Amino acid sequence: MNARITIPKESIPSSNCAAAILAGGANSRMDGRNKAFLNINGKSIFEYLVGRLTPFFKEIFVISNNPREYLKYNLPVYSDLFTKRCSLNGVHSALTYAKAPFVFLAPCDMPFLRDEMISLLLGERDSKFDIIIPKTQAGYEPLCAIYSKRCLKPAARMLESDRLSIRSIFSQVRVKEIPEDKLHAADPQLASFINVNTPQDLEKARHKEELDG
Repeated sequence: MNARITIPKESIPSSNCAAAILAGGANSRMDGRNKAFLNINGKSIFEYLVGRLTPFFKEIFVISNNPREYLKYNLPVYSDLFTKRCSLNGVHSALTYAKAPFVFLAPCDMPFLRDEMISLLLGERDSKFDIIIPKTQAGYEPLCAIYSKRCLKPAARMLESDRLSIRSIFSQVRVKEIPEDKLHAADPQLASFINVNTPQDLEKARHKEELDG
């Protein structure tokens, strides 16, 4: 295991990369409860994410088909343009509404996203690439990644042809994989990629938060 290193925050929030919180899931495995508002030690996952993203991004918005649930947060909320329920739809929507040329995606059920992971991915941006994506032994992390606006048309074509996997656009754009050794240097336990999908996941997350202090 690599020793932990500190990756400094950008001193000025990024103006050419927006942040989109994806909150369009059905929450079926959470008995219909909106995962964004699940409470972990006094704070919802959504509030945690907003706090994490704010120092890094001038443009932050939400993708949700239930915009009224987010009115009190004073953030723009946009709905999906396609009716298909899939992660690629969230990517397409985020790219459509972002004003910046790049978008950092963060799902609403990710309670341990680390500053160091955000900073790492932002630092890996390169105009030669359209997707900056973490890759671990478990595979890609497509919903904690950065996408260029150049992915918008390929995403739309895939959705129109019912090819609903995010990976369906990979052959049409330029992908930069961030290897696991770099990811571990930023986040030794890769806690940034933990998702809360079920009540059991929620209990584990609450216990982890207690352990982390």
